Amino acid sequence: MKGLEIMKLVINETYGGYGYGVADKFDALVKKYEDDRTAPELVAFVEGYSDDCGDLNVVEIPDESTDYLIDEYDGAETVFYVVNGKIYTA
Repeated sequence: MKGLEIMKLVINETYGGYGYGVADKFDALVKKYEDDRTAPELVAFVEGYSDDCGDLNVVEIPDESTDYLIDEYDGAETVFYVVNGKIYTA
C-alpha cells in the first residue's frame, strides 16, 4: 500500500514577517522564493540550515489538498488547506 504523499512548504512561524532573522548570506535565496513557498531549493535550505533561517519552518500538508492559503497576522503565518471539501490548518 502506498504511503500518504505530502507537500512541503515554508512559512514564518512567529511575528516579524517572512524572512525576518534570516542570515544575510541567505537573504537573496529567501526573497527569490517569497511567492513560491513550495520551491525545493527553499524547503531544502530551511530543513538543512535551521540556525540560519530565522523563524522560517517547513510544514507538511497532504498532496491531495485541492487548495491552500498562507494566512498572515503581524508576520506570523498559518497554512489553511482543503481536503475532501474540509478545511484544515497546519
